[in-house]
Amino acid sequence: MKQSKLGDEVDAYFDEKNTVKSREVSESTETPCYVNMTYKQAFEDHAYLWSIGSAYDMSGGYVDQEDLDKLLAHPTKATARKCLCDQIDYWFDVGPDVDSCLSNSQARRDELLETDKKVRLIAERHCCA
Repeated sequence: MKQSKLGDEVDAYFDEKNTVKSREVSESTETPCYVNMTYKQAFEDHAYLWSIGSAYDMSGGYVDQEDLDKLLAHPTKATARKCLCDQIDYWFDVGPDVDSCLSNSQARRDELLETDKKVRLIAERHCCA
């Protein structure tokens, strides 16, 4: 990890087009799908999915408070992009919150993957397909 002038760890930097230029991946040899994704793309993907519905049980199964803690500790676009991508991955794991029933949410997700081209493209972009 690189160090900023303030000593905070920086896991990526962006060029003038907000494209990630560098990132060290942890011990895993598998590169996360979001590494080459811009913050803008992650934000747009997240906004589209949340326009359908937030992920099932966002305040219980997925603790979004942890994302806030990460952003407060490291307020960078790289951190924000990672949080957005983690939430998108969770959305594809459980589906949109339709009626507080996980199986119905997952069925809705499956239906959207079959019928909504943009949802399919987002899933492929985030390695969730």
